[in-house]
Formats: sequence, structure tokens, C-alpha cells
Amino acid sequence: MTRRIDAVTSPRLSVLFLTPWYPDDDHPAAGMFIQGHAEAVALYCDVQVLHITQSPAGKSMPIFVTKTEAGRGVRTCHVYYRVSRSLLWRVLSPNLVRGLMAAWVGLRSLGNPRFDLLHANIAFPASLQALLLSTLTGIPYVVTEQYSGYLPEHGAVRGIRLKLLTRLGLSRASAITTVSRALADAMRALGLPGKYEVIPNIAEPAPPPTPNDERNPDLIRFVHVSLLNDAEKNVSGILRCIRKLADRRQDFRLHIVGSGPSEAALRSLASQLRLDSHVVFEGLMEHRELIALLPSFAFLVMFSNFETFCAAAAEAIAAGIPVICTRVGGPMEYIGPEQGILVPPRDEEALLASIESMLESYKDFDREALRAHAGRRFSRVVVGRQFERLYRQVLDNEIPS
Repeated sequence: MTRRIDAVTSPRLSVLFLTPWYPDDDHPAAGMFIQGHAEAVALYCDVQVLHITQSPAGKSMPIFVTKTEAGRGVRTCHVYYRVSRSLLWRVLSPNLVRGLMAAWVGLRSLGNPRFDLLHANIAFPASLQALLLSTLTGIPYVVTEQYSGYLPEHGAVRGIRLKLLTRLGLSRASAITTVSRALADAMRALGLPGKYEVIPNIAEPAPPPTPNDERNPDLIRFVHVSLLNDAEKNVSGILRCIRKLADRRQDFRLHIVGSGPSEAALRSLASQLRLDSHVVFEGLMEHRELIALLPSFAFLVMFSNFETFCAAAAEAIAAGIPVICTRVGGPMEYIGPEQGILVPPRDEEALLASIESMLESYKDFDREALRAHAGRRFSRVVVGRQFERLYRQVLDNEIPS
């Protein structure tokens, strides 16, 4: 007989998140989507986060350093481990071994509380840490995956060793959630079977829309948001389209928000293309600042080569602005004609035509309908309840095959 628990009247569950990606002082934008999940779950469960990662480069530190903080209903313990440079440790895979040790150190730093469930985020290495703690404590675990490396267009998850370790970590997971069906399908295609369920990332509705540009009401401003990795986001393709667009009209400006490995090259390309009056690099913004600013733009443009979810597009829709995205992965699952335009990846002519179309039609989109569309799918209330229901199914042994 299974143990039935009513999600409304039963006590709150206690859940431990395990993750290698999470915002901290050195990387404030890392793993923000995982933080969003933790805060969503905290609406319904007692949540603590164990963030396990390597010590910041260039810092001389002990083998393990812990730092605990609390905020927005979530207590977080950051565990930083130092990777040895010795040949022996390299052979034994220091990231994996010390990461497993760090999981136990972090659990003790939290005071060894009793959890009902472990929630590993990013299968490698977090699922292995969850497997270790589950074996030692008997607590079941679920895994959430966000990593685009499983997608064939990315191809990072190819090696036999990585696949075997990931399969091992997933082998005892009671359930696996992904942020899109495309990611779940890619993982299955790599021989990673499991009980999959799609639970999206968070995209909370932004403040009410504001006029497009108070300084120049005739100027149409639109935005691109990413961590500026051109191999993934193809921002260079957007810039080339903007150059062609600038030869035809002058009533627009593209704002690029974010910072990352390709930023210097993209700034240089924009300069070479003489786009100083049409493209503004805003740099990295605080997430709350970005969310508040999004409604002031006419629309969002993305040109990614691949996506697992595309949080920027979901947040733009939640802000009430339409989007242009590529027809890849997650965006295909929540963007239709009422939310924007999908174009083939790497097709710059199609992107240019879509931008021209959107410059003429962005006012035709129903902003409140866009916000409602996002609210039904991506709000903390909705996503948090999905996770809580999954947790209780796990504890009741009611996960469908």
C-alpha cells in the first residue's frame, strides 16, 4: 500500500537542493534559473540549497570552505573545494572526488537536518552527489536538468566516461525533470533512460508596460539578452542583420544586455559594421533591474543556434512584449503566432525579414495576453506547485512509468 499525503493539508516537506551552479559573490548570474526553482519550491516546502563548486580561480584556500546565507525563504550553504594539481588527483578525477566529499561537508555545515527529499540540479555532477547522500541516508532524490550539452547541436555530452557517470547518477533517481521536451528527448537519445517530466523555468510577470522611449518617442527600441556566447546565441548574426536594416531605415535601436566570452569580439564587430548609432551594449544588469526594464522595449530578438528553454524569451513574454526566436528546442514549445515569430536558426535573411515585420506590427500584440500566457506556465506559484506535486508522487511511489 502506498502512503497518501494530501498536498493541501499535510505538513510541508523538507527538501535539499544540490547544485554546482548558483549565484554567489564571484558569479552573481550563475544558476539564476536554479535559484528561481528553489524560491518557487519554497512557497510550498522548506528548502535549503547546497551549492558545491570549485574555489574561485587564483585564490589560495583550504580544501573546503563553507559560507551560509539566507534570503527569500531559502537557506543556502556554498561549499567551495580546492582542486589539487597533483598527477594522482588528476587521474582520480578531483572534481568528482572532492565534489562528493564536499556534499558531505556541506550537509554537516547545515547541521545534518532531516530531509524528506533530495533535489539534484544539473545531472553531472549533482546527481552523483545525490546518489551518495541517498545511499548513506536512504532519502530519495529527483534530478532537474538544464544543460544544453545534451543537445546534438551542442554535443558536449559525448564521451563514454561522462555518459557512464551521468547514467550512474540518474540510475537511482526517482524522477528526472527537464525544462523542455526537446532536452528530455536529447537525453533519451544519448541512452539516459528515466521517468521524465517537463517543468519549465521561472518567468515572473514584470511591472506594467511603459511607453517605448520617453527620450525619443519615434525611436523603436528592442532588446537582446544573453551571456554573449556567440557559438550558442549567434549575436554576430543579429549584428549583420542590423547593418542591413540600418541601410533601409533609421527609426530603431537595438540594446544588447549581458556580458560573456564573446563580448569583446561582438563590440569590435559592431564597430566594424558602423553600428554605433543603432546598437547599444548595456553590459550585465542585475536581474531585477532587467525585469523592470523589459516592458519598455518593443520586442525581444534572439537568434540562438540551440536552446533548452530560453529564459530570456519567457521573461520577455512575461513582461508583455513579443519575441523573435529561432525554431529550436524550448522556444518551439511555448511561442506561437500570438507570442511572436520563429525563424530557422542561422537564416539571416529570415531574421532580417522578421525584424522588419516586428518593427511594423509589435503594437498589434496583446500585452496583457502575453503576460497571462507566461503566468499560466512560468510563474513561481505554478512551477512551485508542479515540483511539490512531483515530490509527493515520489514519496507515495506514484511516479508514472
